[in-house]
Amino acid sequence: MHIDLSYGKKDELEKRTYYVMDKDGYLYIENMKIIEYNMDRITDFWYSKNKEKIEEYKYLIMLGLDRISLNEIAKGDKYMEEYTKKVEELNDRDAFTSWITPEEDVEMILNTEKHISYDEGHTVGYGEGKSEGIDIGLEQGKLNEKLEITRNMLKKNIDISMISEIICFTKEQI
Repeated sequence: MHIDLSYGKKDELEKRTYYVMDKDGYLYIENMKIIEYNMDRITDFWYSKNKEKIEEYKYLIMLGLDRISLNEIAKGDKYMEEYTKKVEELNDRDAFTSWITPEEDVEMILNTEKHISYDEGHTVGYGEGKSEGIDIGLEQGKLNEKLEITRNMLKKNIDISMISEIICFTKEQI
């Protein structure tokens, strides 16, 4: 059995099963089954409060939850409570604590991309127009990244004032 936890799929189904077959439908490998879970779809069950689906997929849902939600879903299930405790112990270790904020990380990535783009532009003989175009493109990319982060935070029901403070958008923009 092969299990895939897939992200970024547009599929409406939360689970698909595949078999290895030839073009005529002959089952090529009888003892192999591939199960693919659409983790985005499954995680959405938690945020939409679909109790039936949460119960069905709670062990997969817990893989992508924040601390508060993880503690909530784990209540009353000794395996999940044990998992939650171990995850919290790991997350509290210095080795796993971020030394920069997510915003600083995004800024460092953008600065690196900008530097690489600028260097490549000058290496092949492009002038300032190319550099300005790169700057505009990087700014647009930065805005798109902030929009994506904002959407993800809203999906996780994070307070709008907190999002505004982190992303530096006004509440109206959010």
